[in-house]
Amino acid sequence: MYCMYHLDNKITVVTEKIEHVRSVAMGVFVYSGSRHEPAELSGVSHLIEHMLFKGTQKRSAKDIAEEFDAVGGHLNAYTTKEYTCFYANILDENIELAADILSDMLLNSKLADKDIRLERRVILEEIHMSEDASEDLVHDMVLEAAWGKGRGLGASILGSQQTLESIDAAAMRDYMNRMYTPSKIVIAVAGNFDDAALKALLEEKFGSWHRSGTPHITEGTPFLGDMLVRERNIEQTHICLGFEGPPTDSGEMYAAMAFNNIFGNGMSSRLFQRVREEKGLVYSIYSYLNPFVDTGVFVISASMAAKNAKEVLKIIFEEVDRATSEMLSKATLGRAKQQLKGNYILGLESVSTRMQGIGRSLMLNGRVRTPEQVIENIDKVDAKRVSDCVKTVFDYDMMASAAVGNIDEDYVRELLKR
Repeated sequence: MYCMYHLDNKITVVTEKIEHVRSVAMGVFVYSGSRHEPAELSGVSHLIEHMLFKGTQKRSAKDIAEEFDAVGGHLNAYTTKEYTCFYANILDENIELAADILSDMLLNSKLADKDIRLERRVILEEIHMSEDASEDLVHDMVLEAAWGKGRGLGASILGSQQTLESIDAAAMRDYMNRMYTPSKIVIAVAGNFDDAALKALLEEKFGSWHRSGTPHITEGTPFLGDMLVRERNIEQTHICLGFEGPPTDSGEMYAAMAFNNIFGNGMSSRLFQRVREEKGLVYSIYSYLNPFVDTGVFVISASMAAKNAKEVLKIIFEEVDRATSEMLSKATLGRAKQQLKGNYILGLESVSTRMQGIGRSLMLNGRVRTPEQVIENIDKVDAKRVSDCVKTVFDYDMMASAAVGNIDEDYVRELLKR
């Protein structure tokens, strides 16, 4: 059973008590991601995420690491397009330590200039690593093709060398004063804990968080459907096709998820069976959904020798056309829905997954669905809902595309002709 309340300073707390475990997962979700950054501060959210591990007024970076390691705990963070999350997994008897260190990092971080210089170098290496991994780079590029370079959802989470070098401690503190405010914070806790003791603990550790900040506005970004090509002298060619998909809390989301399982998610999917198993044209081919609060993207990804690209894309387009013209059979849809339910229920075995789920859902959608509600929504998906969703998503006139490999832009345009 979920419980939701507010601390005195208006920070939102959502909890799920699981008494049969001996662990607790605690996460602090901040409604601040790369889509909210001004162009000149691109990458600031990710840099802040790194910097909060570099020491506080009473703990060095080494102290933070050693205190968690000493009790067998795990402390980490990540930045997305829409939010940043700092989280801890720990034994239930050490929950006070988790709350103390997380609050210390978020409220008392030093943001020392020498540490900023060092961490810039670390993130620049991360950028270089991303640029070198062509199979990863193409997925960033398709988002840029969909929504535009350096703006909104098309902006890089990592930023660039130019923007990183312009972000100093003052810029980070100013950004945190505006964005790291109680109204934009969700604390999620799942596992074994005492409700009253937890509420008192969170009030003690996070109750002094008082920043007025600015009202949070997520500006819609129009789906552009552009094409980006990066020529590289490499053996494989990596291509992504992107179509505008449903947002996180849309009624179409469960239909889109069920269809994705049939179309390109897993070894039994249509794309994998036709392109890899029957034709042997690729090593990797799949599809996935990437939803956001106001929009989303459905991506088809394939990696192959350049000589096979034409045939691979021909089959992909055949499968897209099939999806928009044929209704799914009851048996096919039933298997996809069962797969969805199985994956979801198995995920509930982990307190960390449950914490992430309730925190992310409340942060982005303003509510948390119970497992029973999720299963009910999956069960409601029928062939017509899937068909309507697919016809909305697969709009060739608004298709974004990205390619990396030993091919040029003219050749890619020829490949994508319909």
